[in-house]
Amino acid sequence: MTAPTWFSHPPLHRYNRAVDSVAESKEATESHLYARLCDLANLDLRLVCYDLTSTYFEGDERHSERFASRAFGYSRDHRGDRPQIVIGLLTNGDGVPVAHHVFAGNTADVSTLGGVLADLQRRFGVGRIPVVADRGLISADNVETLANQGFDHVLATRLHRDPTCAAALEASSQRDAEWVPVPGARSAACGGAGRRGRARRRRAGRAILAGGRSPGSPASWSGSRGGCSAPGRGRRGGPARPPASSG
Repeated sequence: MTAPTWFSHPPLHRYNRAVDSVAESKEATESHLYARLCDLANLDLRLVCYDLTSTYFEGDERHSERFASRAFGYSRDHRGDRPQIVIGLLTNGDGVPVAHHVFAGNTADVSTLGGVLADLQRRFGVGRIPVVADRGLISADNVETLANQGFDHVLATRLHRDPTCAAALEASSQRDAEWVPVPGARSAACGGAGRRGRARRRRAGRAILAGGRSPGSPASWSGSRGGCSAPGRGRRGGPARPPASSG
């Protein structure tokens, strides 16, 4: 970042103190940027992608009333010995950020989806759009919430909890199979050469650990992961639209 030659950079601690003021205007700033992007860049919000990450803090580990969201929890950085926060990011299909949310460091990913989507509808006036999220966000409550709020959705699922999807994924591993619908279920298995190669290596490894079980046996699929998604339809419709101008 460049600045005029006459500009004198303030000390770092002044920038840090200014963050509180910026945070107070978070919602208004995001809504303004979204409206401008819709107007100037024809922002495409027909698809929303949502994911979470965590970031940890060095220094004092004691609880702070000023920063109550700092807490111990599951660390993606493998630093469970440090307090952290959880950050959720919403983007459109092109990866353009639309909004972000900060949660306490001990927040479970699966518990965040309903509130985030309600905020998306409230502030950005979206209608029926697809939501794509990873398997950390799938639960019966979240699937029901997505349907009730009118969102089409694609959520990855855990195979060891979904035998129907496991069977579909096994079918998708057959030669030339790429997309296997499951009759009577809202799920499908996505195949591909890369995924089939990983599946073969996993089955071979399990066969060795099991003492010679055939890599192709159905039992070798019971713990497989990835490659299956559970799409669903929302119950309400309406196109995405920018929020009403405040004047």
